[in-house]
Amino acid sequence: VGRFRPDMDKLTKAVLDHESINETIAVFKKHISIVDDAKTGDYVKDISSFFQEYIVAHFDFEGKDIFPTVLAVGNLEKKHLIRLLQQDHILILDKVDEFKDLVLKYGFHPDGQQKEKLVNLSKEIIEMVLSHTRKEDEELYPFLKEMDFNFNA
Repeated sequence: VGRFRPDMDKLTKAVLDHESINETIAVFKKHISIVDDAKTGDYVKDISSFFQEYIVAHFDFEGKDIFPTVLAVGNLEKKHLIRLLQQDHILILDKVDEFKDLVLKYGFHPDGQQKEKLVNLSKEIIEMVLSHTRKEDEELYPFLKEMDFNFNA
């Protein structure tokens, strides 16, 4: 995921992942409302891949490598933040599952109404992810930097 190198600490990886996610979301947001019928299949494939490769993989990384650290050493306020972020993950992943289920149902070339439903759902997921990453960028990552925790230990 992202631009991770083996020698990179996990906080740097998380920040770079967020930059990559935000860049990709910006591109999708520009094109999402102008998807024409000829390119719907590409859009559905691309956004499906994005959800899997970036969002699901990034959430998995955070759940395994970032959140347990904060839960182990953070104060009550930071532990509460992690619980909220975990709830965000569940809600977003539920929406991603809903999107995947619709793609399986509709295929890569949905009709007009189906296309509208997929586009609206993908917009909703993107907005949820942007809100989630803002919380992490503003509240979680500064705490991790302040802690100066060695994620490679």
